[in-house]
Amino acid sequence: MNCAEFRTRLHPYVDGELPVSETAAADAHGVECRACAELARSEREFRRVLRRQPRDVAPPELRARIVGRVRRQARWRSVPTSSWSADARKGIATSFRETSRHGRWCGAPAS
Repeated sequence: MNCAEFRTRLHPYVDGELPVSETAAADAHGVECRACAELARSEREFRRVLRRQPRDVAPPELRARIVGRVRRQARWRSVPTSSWSADARKGIATSFRETSRHGRWCGAPAS
């Protein structure tokens, strides 16, 4: 393995995702090449620092709003529209057109 090949495989190498033969070749190259060994060492250290960083957590209220919206959308998508009458489909299409035209649901108070 040369330096260019080592750099190309650096991330999978550091992550332990290379096949055994490529890992052995990268290890051997690192023994011979101080620059590539330092590159791998600094990448491992960078990943250790990242793992030690605090993880931001969304506030519970935000999580609840997102989960609620996803569930409402999932229920809406699960309604079989093929069984709706032509008049129902036409009414819904009209409502969507009016919403996009006015930026709000028909009959809903302006915000």
